[in-house]
Amino acid sequence: MIRRTPWPLCVPPPWTSGVRAALGASAGVLVAMVVGQAMRIVVPGIGIGLLIAVMVGGRVERVLFQVAPHDTLVGGTVIASLVLATALAAWIPSLRATRVNPAVALRAE
Repeated sequence: MIRRTPWPLCVPPPWTSGVRAALGASAGVLVAMVVGQAMRIVVPGIGIGLLIAVMVGGRVERVLFQVAPHDTLVGGTVIASLVLATALAAWIPSLRATRVNPAVALRAE
C-alpha cells in the first residue's frame, strides 16, 4: 500500500494556492510561498547536521579519505548542494500551484 505524505510536511495543497490567487496573489508570491515552506524544513536540518558534524568530526577522522574532519570547502559544498536540490525540488510544485484556476479552487472550497 502506498501512503501519501501529509500536507503540513510538504508543500501546501493546490487549492490553497488557487484561493490565494483568487484573492490577488501573484505567481511570484505563490512560488516564494512554496519554496519558502520547503526551505523552512531544510534549514533546521542543515543546522542540526552541522552541529552533529562538529561534535562527531574528530571521531570519524580515520575513515575520511584525504578530507579533514572540519573542511569548510567540503562542508560548504554539501550545504550548497542540499539547498540547491531543495529549491529545485520545491520549484516544480510551485509552478504547478501557479497554474491552478482560481475559480475551480474557490468552487472546491
